[in-house]
Amino acid sequence: MYKIPIITLFAILLLPILSETADSQAVSHQQISPIPPNMYVTTVESEVNPSFSIYESNEIEEFENWARDNGITIVGVNKDQHHLYNYGYDPKTDHVNWKEIPRVLVAADALYKVPKNVIKVMDGKTIYFSTEHGRSYTVFGKPMPADSTFLKGVDRGLILEQNINQKNVLHELGHIVDYHGIQGRFYDKQHIFDHLLEDRISIFNVTQKYQPNSGALSAGYISVYSTKSDLENFAENFAYYIVRPNEFREKIQTDTLLTEKYEFMRDKIFLGFEY
Repeated sequence: MYKIPIITLFAILLLPILSETADSQAVSHQQISPIPPNMYVTTVESEVNPSFSIYESNEIEEFENWARDNGITIVGVNKDQHHLYNYGYDPKTDHVNWKEIPRVLVAADALYKVPKNVIKVMDGKTIYFSTEHGRSYTVFGKPMPADSTFLKGVDRGLILEQNINQKNVLHELGHIVDYHGIQGRFYDKQHIFDHLLEDRISIFNVTQKYQPNSGALSAGYISVYSTKSDLENFAENFAYYIVRPNEFREKIQTDTLLTEKYEFMRDKIFLGFEY
């Protein structure tokens, strides 16, 4: 009978144990690998989640490329719109990494819905993502003297505060389309819808008194807030056309004045495209 040397026998018995231990160490090492510094996650809550997701990291990169392709600058700020409007933007004290600000991808998803011919109004402008709670605002231009702190260092574009939602983002973009694209205020370079000014004035004129606590609406208005002014009327219809198209179409079945607004958006702004 052939006899196996003791040392060889010991090695054979130990080999599976060593292999299992090595595999376990490899898995353990993989689990505790340092998180790459460019990985992050946006959350529904207004807090930056320290965990990361490769998918969301790729989504952030996609948004960054989209903005670059459309001539849009993205900036993160730790100040609210009140501070930016009254004291301006100082990159030394007010700047934060926009990629770590909550709900950036919510805004991205909203902006992706906008066709190329419309998003062109944002070319050369800036989106400021704020860590502070509030609402969204539009920066049209700087009417004050050059030495004023009002909007000092703040470019034309959007200020998006928490909690960001798609309708608010598109409502503010609607102001840019109207104020710059159609009306050409502050001699904006993206005065690309100037031929629509006459129709815009007549179609979105507001005649109903604004009563924010009233649920009653006259014919021709998409929401109570749309009765606040012609500017808000245009922006509300613009946002509804994109994010609440079914509701918009349902309303126009019994409201011919509102139909006129829907058709303006469809035929004049979105060139026949419907959501």
